[in-house]
Amino acid sequence: NVFFKGAGKVENDREVVVKTLRRTSLVNRLIVKICAPLGGWRYGLGSPIQLEQLVFYRRLLPYLQGGSFPLLHTQEFPLARYLERARGKGLIAGRCILGHGTNESDHDLMQFEFVQHLTPVELEERKTRGCFRPTWTAIPNFVDTDVYRPVDSEAKRKIRRKLGLPEASPLVLTVAAIKRDHKRIDRLIDEMVELQRTLPACTWVVAGGREPDSDGIIREAQTKIGAGVRFFVNLSPDQVLRLYQSADIFLLGSLREMCPIALMEAASCGLSCLLHDHPVLRYIAGEGGVYINMAERGTVAGALADMLVGPAEHIRIVGAKARQKAVGLFSPEVVLSQTIDYYRFVLEQ
Repeated sequence: NVFFKGAGKVENDREVVVKTLRRTSLVNRLIVKICAPLGGWRYGLGSPIQLEQLVFYRRLLPYLQGGSFPLLHTQEFPLARYLERARGKGLIAGRCILGHGTNESDHDLMQFEFVQHLTPVELEERKTRGCFRPTWTAIPNFVDTDVYRPVDSEAKRKIRRKLGLPEASPLVLTVAAIKRDHKRIDRLIDEMVELQRTLPACTWVVAGGREPDSDGIIREAQTKIGAGVRFFVNLSPDQVLRLYQSADIFLLGSLREMCPIALMEAASCGLSCLLHDHPVLRYIAGEGGVYINMAERGTVAGALADMLVGPAEHIRIVGAKARQKAVGLFSPEVVLSQTIDYYRFVLEQ
């Protein structure tokens, strides 16, 4: 097995760095700015993500030629499409599996013989619309449940102290891209303003990647909530892990998700999760979640108040159920066993 990645350092003998033009780079954005208005999308130059994937594919192709890799697995839709076209032209021999985590259209998905949906919810939903092949499957992402695990109260206080967070007050954590659309951080700001009226000691921590509208969102939150909110931008995975282990409740504001890694990690760390009532989110958190209609204003603030004002033991019980679900469903040994079985199936076709 070889893991090809577009940036970073080689960390073991199974990794190969195939440097690409990353979507966040100035050169990438400049090329897209020039080419996109001229129909650049036709040639992979319509967006930073398209260009990043095109460059990665071009530099990856020589590694794949010669038949050394009979099976190729990626969750990047543009890359998967390039690989399928290359195989159709006889440039490579490897069969491609698309790990479907980006909500592609039915038409686009039907171009692939092998698709790994990340939840059975998504697989069945597509199937009811006639978007289905018998060679498709549903296998979730995995989380290292030995690393993403709960800590005791003393360890939690130490982590908070190190991060400069209040040691004794309730802490609600959101891990998501800091943006308005989809993750709805702006809507959560209004909910946390309302919560401050009931629980002024509560701290809301938001950790996520920087987006074009992040700075405006952060300013808005700091103006409206003040010391009751903290933002951590572009943290390392180890730093995010510490935030999970420091929190009391995990809050996700999106109304629809494919298979959010952040929720899986939070559940694995034993956090009670406040979520929109959506089948995918119920599949992931199970009895470790509290489900409400987040499309209605005031529901988040009300639910958090109920959770935090009630007995602390209840939050711990719900969190323990989240942990149990994560270990049983997303631990490496469970997911990798399913993945290897699917690899064997694909190679036999």
